[in-house]
Amino acid sequence: MTASSDATHFGLRAEPFSKEIGDSDLWLPSSKVDVVDGLLAACEARASVALTGDPGVGKTCVLRALRARLPAERFRLTYCHNATLGRRDFYRQLCTAMGLTPSATAAAVFHAVSTQVEELGRDRIHPVFLLDEAHLLHQDVMDHLHILLNYHWDSRALLSLVLVGLPELRDRLMLRRNRSLYSRIHHRFALDEASLADTGEYLAYRLRLAGAERDVFAVDAVAEIHEHAKGSLRDTDRIATAALRDAARRKKKVVDREAVVRVTS
Repeated sequence: MTASSDATHFGLRAEPFSKEIGDSDLWLPSSKVDVVDGLLAACEARASVALTGDPGVGKTCVLRALRARLPAERFRLTYCHNATLGRRDFYRQLCTAMGLTPSATAAAVFHAVSTQVEELGRDRIHPVFLLDEAHLLHQDVMDHLHILLNYHWDSRALLSLVLVGLPELRDRLMLRRNRSLYSRIHHRFALDEASLADTGEYLAYRLRLAGAERDVFAVDAVAEIHEHAKGSLRDTDRIATAALRDAARRKKKVVDREAVVRVTS
């Protein structure tokens, strides 16, 4: 993305906190690298996973890092983010995402998905269904997901589910009604919010990618951003962008604490 005049004021050649960033340039602290490693190990073991975390803590970054590391010749990753559908439309969405033609009835749609999973297994390709915003799944979908995992009298692991959502997802899975599904999710990860050190490292990393050759944010400005963002990288991006703009328009050489206070007041 071309740098704005505010960014060029600080010697940057691109917008530092844009969401348009390639998978290879994603920043992850060591704690989140460990989560990606765990997700990858679960997929390799043909297991299912739940990943929870508050908004903006980096769930999507973790998933993009997983996508980049899953060998395409051995895995088929299918991503679904519209979780507010009834069971038939959910499976129709899944069919479309897998490149299949959705059928009219719920039974036919489910049959098409499960048949495709078995065919991939014969080709030694392991399908991974990544269901984002899974805390919003209709209960009739959650009632049925454990059946999707059942192949050959529950004797073969032909599919991995990766359920991703807010902490409420964990609460829903622990309900007695969902115990059949929860018992099949052997790996459970929770993302914590970024620490102050994480926030500083993240800002510096994104600025370097944009061409920064010196410190752009003062130390107390970083602390102020962290306090207001409460560990959310999404809010960190928003506040840092606004503070950068404010400091540039005041002709400051660095983004100071005053800039952050001004844009968060």
